[in-house]
Amino acid sequence: MILWGWYDRYLRVATWCKRVWIRRQRCKACRRSHWLVVEKRRLIGSGKTPFSARIPLAAVTDVRAGSARMAVVGSLLSFVLVTGGELRFDLPAGQAVVERAAQRFRDAIREAWLAPPLGPATLEVTSPPPPPRTPAGLAALLVMASIVPFVIAMAGARKGPFADVAALCLIFLALGLQLVRPVSMPRLLAGGAWLAAAAFGLDTLRTGETPRLLGVACCIALAMWMGTRRGSLPPTAA
Repeated sequence: MILWGWYDRYLRVATWCKRVWIRRQRCKACRRSHWLVVEKRRLIGSGKTPFSARIPLAAVTDVRAGSARMAVVGSLLSFVLVTGGELRFDLPAGQAVVERAAQRFRDAIREAWLAPPLGPATLEVTSPPPPPRTPAGLAALLVMASIVPFVIAMAGARKGPFADVAALCLIFLALGLQLVRPVSMPRLLAGGAWLAAAAFGLDTLRTGETPRLLGVACCIALAMWMGTRRGSLPPTAA
């Protein structure tokens, strides 16, 4: 088998929809593709892990063209599987173009039915499992919590430069970690919150303004809360 080009499409399985890259393969002997390979690329800032999957063309019973489901314009190309499921792709093309593409797939499927079976008639994930990561909901909550010290610091921006800088760095750290959502995200942000608490305490000593102790208490509470969070998530393709 050799690789034979690829293109990006939107893959929808039930309520799950992702942008993926589809790579075709073909046999060196008969120069025909026997696999339908789906590859999802890494999207910058999504915190999602790329993956690749494949299914034998012989496991596809029909290819249909229709109206787009997720996009405003374009058409739908769906692959009906022997298991009863469907792979759906919204394409930025007209109905006639998609119908011609569907017919080409139907021809390739009929030829694949005549070849020996290549594997089970299911969608097989061929990429290694992704690493554990912090759940998206917890990551978003940590980012929102990291904004609180900065709001308190801005109340005394002229006289509290250390707290301002530390609180701003905490926000940037939270935003940067959200892009990859590592398991250590809560622990790293807890460390940043402890540093922000120290910065608030330093500004309190410099200015003698006791209301700044509110920032110290807030950062300590955040650091203790963040330290108790668990950022692990079972390995998934999400």
